[in-house]
Amino acid sequence: MAPPETPGAFLFGLRLRALDGHLPHVPDTPENAAYFGRKRGNRGEAAYPQVQGIYRSECGPHASIDAAFWPVSMDERIGANRLLRSVEAGMLVMWDRGLHS
Repeated sequence: MAPPETPGAFLFGLRLRALDGHLPHVPDTPENAAYFGRKRGNRGEAAYPQVQGIYRSECGPHASIDAAFWPVSMDERIGANRLLRSVEAGMLVMWDRGLHS
C-alpha cells in the first residue's frame, strides 16, 4: 500500500505491519448481546455488548489491511493467529506482548 519513501512503512527493507486487538462496543440489541456477548467484571455485566476485533495494519499510513471480529469471549491470541492468513514474504509483523505466548 505505502511506497518505500513513506516514513515508518519499511525497516531493513521489510514492510512493517502491526497486529493487535480492540474491544469496541456495539449497539445494545438483543441480537448483538446474544451473538457477541458482554464482558463481566467484579461489578457485574458490561452495559453494552462488545466485539473482539483483531486488526492487521500497515504501520506507515496506519491503514487497516485485514480485520476479523468474534464474540468478546474469544481469546485475542486465537483471533490473531487466524489473521496470519494475510502475512506475506517481505513483511515484518509486530504485535504487543499480550499476543506473545
